[in-house]
Amino acid sequence: MSRKIPYLQRRGDTFSFRIAIPDELQEVIGKREFTKTLETGDKSVAIPGIFMLAVELWQPFGS
Repeated sequence: MSRKIPYLQRRGDTFSFRIAIPDELQEVIGKREFTKTLETGDKSVAIPGIFMLAVELWQPFGS
C-alpha cells in the first residue's frame, strides 16, 4: 500500500505540485489553489521537487 504524498498530484503521465491557498490570501492572490507541473513522470524525481516548491512558496511568510 502506498502513502499519499502531500501536494503531489498525477495528471496524465506527469506529476504536478498542488496546494490550497489560505482563505485570507485568496482575494489578494486571486486563486484558490496553486498548481505547477513538475515536468516528470518519475515519482522519485517528483517528490523532492514538491518539497522544494513548498519551501520556496512559504519562505516569504516565515519568521
